[in-house]
Amino acid sequence: MDGKNYITPVKFQNPFGTCWGFAAIAAAESSILSSGLAKEDGYNENTLDLSEKHLVNFIVKPISDKKDSQYGEGFQYFDESKTTVEKFNEGGLPVYASSMFSSGIGPNLEDRDVPDGVSSDIYEYHGKNKWVDKRKKNGEWINYCYSDEDDWDMPEELRFKQSYVLKESFILPSPATIDDEDIDNKKYTYNPEGTLAIKDQLMNKRAVEIAFCADTSRPNQTGDSKYISKNWAHYTYDANEEANHAVTIVGWDDNYSKNNFVEGHEPPEDGAWLVKNSWGSGEENFPNKGGGDWGIKNEDGVGTGYFWLSYYDQTLCVAEALEFDKSNVGKSYYIDQYDYMPVEGVEETSTPEEAKMANVFEAEVTEKLEQISFVTATPGTVVDYSVYVLPEDFKGPEDGVKVASGITAPYEYGGFHKLALDNPVILNKGQHYSIVIKEIMADGNYNINFQISMAEQAAKLQGLEKYAKGIVNPNESFIKYKGEWNDYSDDSYVRKNLDLEPFIVSRDNFPIKGYCTEMPNLNVDFNTGDYVEIAPVYPDNSESIVTYFKGDLDLLPDDPEIVWDQTEESKALFKLTPDESDSSKCEVTSIKPGIGYIKVNVEGFGTQVIKVKVTKTGKYFVGDGFMEVGEKNTICVYDYKDEPIESGYKVESLNPDIVSISYDSEYEMTGLKVGNALIRVYDDTGAETTFTVEVKASDNPPGPTNKKAQKIKAKGKTIKVKYKKLKKKKAVVKRKKLMKLSGTKGKVTYKLYKVKKGKKAKFKKYFKISKKTGKLTVKKKLKKGTYKLKIKVYASGNKTYKNAVKTVTVKVKVK
Repeated sequence: MDGKNYITPVKFQNPFGTCWGFAAIAAAESSILSSGLAKEDGYNENTLDLSEKHLVNFIVKPISDKKDSQYGEGFQYFDESKTTVEKFNEGGLPVYASSMFSSGIGPNLEDRDVPDGVSSDIYEYHGKNKWVDKRKKNGEWINYCYSDEDDWDMPEELRFKQSYVLKESFILPSPATIDDEDIDNKKYTYNPEGTLAIKDQLMNKRAVEIAFCADTSRPNQTGDSKYISKNWAHYTYDANEEANHAVTIVGWDDNYSKNNFVEGHEPPEDGAWLVKNSWGSGEENFPNKGGGDWGIKNEDGVGTGYFWLSYYDQTLCVAEALEFDKSNVGKSYYIDQYDYMPVEGVEETSTPEEAKMANVFEAEVTEKLEQISFVTATPGTVVDYSVYVLPEDFKGPEDGVKVASGITAPYEYGGFHKLALDNPVILNKGQHYSIVIKEIMADGNYNINFQISMAEQAAKLQGLEKYAKGIVNPNESFIKYKGEWNDYSDDSYVRKNLDLEPFIVSRDNFPIKGYCTEMPNLNVDFNTGDYVEIAPVYPDNSESIVTYFKGDLDLLPDDPEIVWDQTEESKALFKLTPDESDSSKCEVTSIKPGIGYIKVNVEGFGTQVIKVKVTKTGKYFVGDGFMEVGEKNTICVYDYKDEPIESGYKVESLNPDIVSISYDSEYEMTGLKVGNALIRVYDDTGAETTFTVEVKASDNPPGPTNKKAQKIKAKGKTIKVKYKKLKKKKAVVKRKKLMKLSGTKGKVTYKLYKVKKGKKAKFKKYFKISKKTGKLTVKKKLKKGTYKLKIKVYASGNKTYKNAVKTVTVKVKVK
């Protein structure tokens, strides 16, 4: 490619069956070398050495912090007396590594710094005492490997240490496709897309970890060399074999002759992978030399530790490449996550209906959410992601304020993906937030993927030594499937809808994570705090919010741009008016009661959410919005419980030449001339509001001032509504059935003034009267009982008669 070497020296995995860890670490080392990260840290291909010991230690040990909500998650062993060393020999899969790396568990440099009281060489691949196993070779005793009789345990405080951070993993299609419908007679098909995918990763300077069936799974085991030739060319030709070894692909040769493989069992075509093994190399010194004679021979006849592996090997599986960065290393940061269980497989559910996955987290400290991550299972998947800040009483992951969102380009391969938010989100300690993921596959269907491993009962039936324990607590992970959100902790829902049987598989939370930087030395604050309460009316109906910063002087921004926004739903509750001359200030003015949210984006820091509550204190006032010249209308006053206010307020016209105000047991306004008049309603507490009345020309211009008074006769009736019918649909009652009415002159209109049931007056919302016809609508779901309705009947009058108003009481019995 570029003539440079990105392969670290061959290592020796003994005394344990930890090939999977060595394969993954070798792939990680090559990726870190080729990306330039190693060079930045002063390492090259000969000095970069990541810790297999750290990876294997924390794979075999479950979460042991009893304060952690996922306490006990991980591998559990039926024999509880097993030591860490004994657990090392249980084997594993290379994909364990990416699930650990994604959780902030490694990889670590072997020579990295350590906490006080911890041995400086704790990350190196040997026991506490550096005991050695010796073997006799060619008549001489040699140091063969470090001893498994030693103490290889690592302290729990090192679990979440990292020298590099996983950025991306690439789950590649395998060159071998197996049809296992007949478990005793599996059918193999060569998949050229798998070969091309591996070559693509190598061209991008990333080595590929892969598993296959080797003649032996450890170098000190004996066995027939039925699959590997004297040329160190390996080809497993039996599809019924199971993978038992993991290695790292570092190169290829399309012209490598098929005749180099075991005679009589040659692959169908030329072509082989150059593979780095973990069984030692004669080119290395102890402890990586091993026996020193395994692998392709160099010009001196020394085993290099490499071998050839046919493109057409029928057991190739779980191919994966890795990519790293250092974006969070060295910072005080948190990974908000729940998935610590080592993953053995991924189950999928595909559906044409919209489906989503989500995790909900609580901020441990004041923190800034900068990155998120998720896992896809199929090539070509597009991810639609959103971040919500949630209220205290949230019911689901989309109940809050959306503060970040985006849609990715299609991911070429499935795997782990981490991305940076365009605008970080600032979270206060104890605040809940959610990350919602929608995966859209290449065929347009939606995908939900589930991380699974072997459950306890299934492992016991198969006679295995261990099983995986996954812990999914309520209110952690949610799934939207078949149109509704459900808590993923509900076993009965999962069994019924997702076909995941807890008896067979252990499931973990969704692999959705938030990467947060702690903000101990800098806070973005507001004079109101993160909660604003305003009254709905003057003088408490507005609040000025001012942004300020406190903390480390070196971290304070000079002149950041601050952008104020509010959720769409809150626009009906309050008005947001940013200060045009000073972006750090904003005025909030109430419209009506309710709870809404403001989003404040501070340049260089992120988005913070302020909760705004418009309280239900004070009063609001309703009058007709229009009238005719000469018309009289009564002003009705209600509080925020929709109950009428009989007294305690005053009304004045700010345009008395257009509309005049009079009072005789209730306030009445009269239209004097065409125009708009502003009417002020207020009380002694300082509560105040205004509304505008438009006065139009009358269809019946007034004549002489000695008009006669109307003699309106009105008597309300009692009507009955059946409760059973009202449960299903609304009831409509004509005006003639509501009241007897006579003596009206001119245009007649109707207005529902108040509704009471006994002493309670909260039922007006269930009734509606037509202004023109007087037809009454009784809405659905009104409870049984007798309701008294006060209806005002307005008669506009004519040339002879004045306008008039009459109040009628109508009883509605629901039974």
